Amino acid sequence: MNNGGIMKNLLIFFALSVVFVAAQAQNEADIEAPLLPETATSEVEVSRQSLQEKKIYISGVAGVGVYPEVSNIDKGYNVSGYIGYYLNNEIAFEAGLGLAKSPMSIKNLLLGGQRDTFDVNQYQALLAAKYSLNIFSNLNLKPTLGAVLSYTLRRYNLINGATANTGDTGGSTAFDAGAQMGLDYILSSSYVVGFDLKYMTNVSHKVNSNYLNPNYGYDGVSLESLRYFVAGVSARMNF
Repeated sequence: MNNGGIMKNLLIFFALSVVFVAAQAQNEADIEAPLLPETATSEVEVSRQSLQEKKIYISGVAGVGVYPEVSNIDKGYNVSGYIGYYLNNEIAFEAGLGLAKSPMSIKNLLLGGQRDTFDVNQYQALLAAKYSLNIFSNLNLKPTLGAVLSYTLRRYNLINGATANTGDTGGSTAFDAGAQMGLDYILSSSYVVGFDLKYMTNVSHKVNSNYLNPNYGYDGVSLESLRYFVAGVSARMNF
C-alpha cells in the first residue's frame, strides 16, 4: 500500500474515532441529564434544612385596620411586633404587642346633627398559633393559616368636639379572638417577607367612659363589639 493509501486510511480512522467519541459524550450527557433535577432538589433540601434549624424569630407587621360594619370609623394604621418559636417546619407560636389608631366621628347626643371627632388609640397584646402549608415550596412561597387571641386597651381622645370640650373621654378593654391567613416569601433561611390578614371578633369587653354615652353614640352598640380586619405586610428574621 502506498503512502497515499495509508494516509487515506488514517484520515478515515481518525474521522470515525471523532464520531465515536462524540457519540459517547452525547450518550453520557443523556444518561446524566436526569440527575440534574436531583442535584437542584438536593440544594433546596439543604436550604430547607437550614430553615428548619432556625427556632426563634422576630417579626414586624405594618398595615391598615378596617371596621366593615360601620361607616363612621375610618381606616387607621396598625403596627405590631412579635417574637416567635418554630415548633417544627409547619407549626409556630408567637406573642406580640401592637399599636393602632383609627379616626372616628359620631353625632353629639345633645347638639343633634353636629359631630364629634375622635382618635381611637388602641394598644394590644397578642398570642397566635400558625400553620404553614408546604404546597409552593419550590417557589419559596408558604401560605399560612392561624388562630389569634388579643387583649386590647382603647382610649378615646376627642380632638374636634361639637362643643369646646376636647381631650380624653374614657376608654375600654376587650378580649378578641380571630383567624389569620397569610403568604410568606422565603428570601433565605434567615429572612422572610409576606402578607398578613387577620379577622377578629369580640369575646368580651368593658367600657369606662365619661362621655355623654358609654357606647359613643352608635345606636347602643359599642365599637368594642364590632368585627374588624387588619391587613398588612410583614418582615421576619429567623435565628
